[in-house]
Amino acid sequence: MKNILLLISSAILLLGCNVKPPIAKIIPDTTFVHNVKLIDNYSWLKDKTRKDPTVLEYVNAENEYTRKVMKRTEKLQKKLK
Repeated sequence: MKNILLLISSAILLLGCNVKPPIAKIIPDTTFVHNVKLIDNYSWLKDKTRKDPTVLEYVNAENEYTRKVMKRTEKLQKKLK
């Protein structure tokens, strides 16, 4: 129930929010598995070293976007904990 309330309140906030989310670049990466062609447009985000500056920049932008959007729900988040 708590998760549903948080989801609903987040959706309501997004409707009135003028903050734009970061857009991940599309860089197609093709692999074949059992002769089936698979294309992953976001494989560049799989940075196992966690040191790729491009990935870190994108993840930080996503985190900042989330903080801005969720800012108005801080009281509700504390109440739901």
